[in-house]
Amino acid sequence: MSIVHAIAAATIVVGILVSTPRTSAGFAVTARASVASHDSGGAANGDWIAYSTAPGDDQIHRPGYPGGSDAFLVRPGGTPRLVAGRGNGRIWNVCPAFSPNGRMLAYGRKATAGQTIQVVTIAGSGAIVAPKKTLKALGVGRSAPCPKWSSDSSRLAYLDRRDRVVVRALDNSIRPRRDGDPSRNDFKRSGKVKLIAPSGDLVARQFFDGLGCELAVSRSDGSKRRVIDDSPCSYAIAEWSPDGRRLLVMKDMDGSHFAMIAVSVNPPFAVTPVVAGVPVNHARSWPTYGDVSWQPRPRR
Repeated sequence: MSIVHAIAAATIVVGILVSTPRTSAGFAVTARASVASHDSGGAANGDWIAYSTAPGDDQIHRPGYPGGSDAFLVRPGGTPRLVAGRGNGRIWNVCPAFSPNGRMLAYGRKATAGQTIQVVTIAGSGAIVAPKKTLKALGVGRSAPCPKWSSDSSRLAYLDRRDRVVVRALDNSIRPRRDGDPSRNDFKRSGKVKLIAPSGDLVARQFFDGLGCELAVSRSDGSKRRVIDDSPCSYAIAEWSPDGRRLLVMKDMDGSHFAMIAVSVNPPFAVTPVVAGVPVNHARSWPTYGDVSWQPRPRR
């Protein structure tokens, strides 16, 4: 199935859809280089994908557009369920991130009362299990924080306005950094979208030039390169699956809705619709790197 056909099929998804968006043409999967089958040897994929409807670096209310952002959970092809709403349009819920053990979801929040990190436990059914934890996020400036988890799922980190890493335990205490905690490099965003697979041996990149875009996957040294797509610039890489075998890709449908699909990085490049027709604040607010998280299979 081509990505075009997958997006068209995804428009049947119900729930938060407000209309059936028109499908942009020319988003086809092509293989230009042979790459050996990839097995990350990492975590297995969980059932749920979390996303926010606005990127963490774009938290400004613009005249003529609804303010704020929502956070959702969805199973591929299922009905999205709201995790956190934008309330009066002045609440921003951004950068959802599943814990490495797959049991918790953290996201940054900016509201009238200030900036915080919210942590919720996710049941197998996708239900949010009480209680919800609220961690302070002092010194982050005007934006909501983008939280990152420690490798043991016990601590969360964010950047303050001076680009310093602040680490908090789940009891809200501030702790010194230790092995397994996020570092400054974990918060970097590249001008060219570049996402490293969980195993570290594959890299997905999106290139921009005067003629269009190109979405490619290669080994970390640049060898065994394959082009996944080279259609017009109306899509973006969002995230790797925990097992490193699929990419989540966002597709701009009409400037006010996006679709999300999962694309295999191995032949035959299977495509799975995740969600379609999600309304956004404006053309820039469909999720990109940092605003989508695929759950690892939950473990103790």
